[in-house]
Amino acid sequence: MKGITYALGGILIGGFCGLIFAGGEMNYVKKSQRGTFSPIFSIVFAVVGGGIGLGIGISKAEDERKTKALGLDNINSTKLKEGRKWFYQSEWMNPSTNEKYILKTFYNKQTDNTITTLNEELHTNHHTNSGSEKFVSKAHFDVLDVVKSNLKNSIS
Repeated sequence: MKGITYALGGILIGGFCGLIFAGGEMNYVKKSQRGTFSPIFSIVFAVVGGGIGLGIGISKAEDERKTKALGLDNINSTKLKEGRKWFYQSEWMNPSTNEKYILKTFYNKQTDNTITTLNEELHTNHHTNSGSEKFVSKAHFDVLDVVKSNLKNSIS
């Protein structure tokens, strides 16, 4: 049902944008020919805009379906301070497989680097020893976006 809502919303918004674009394009047509081209431009741009909006709406609905199927809509993120360095952690569970994912970004004393692990395995080495909240936060959520994208691309 949500897919139909996104598709119809995309068609309406795209068609409306197409009509606005057609009105702007009419400024490039001679005044004597505007009566001939106005309905053609309006119909063509509304259909093209509606088609583009339909594609975007369907894509948005599919992305939301994958997000819900992987449990990515229920991510719990926490931050802690260990000494002078920050530690970020995000957890979620895949509802279909009951697999728990834990993504951690922290300063590793052994390697003297800030790293990100996914389920206790090294995912990204950030090649810096910065443990500031600003850097760790940005690095963590950048890697989280990559992990979410990879998970979404792994299912059909």
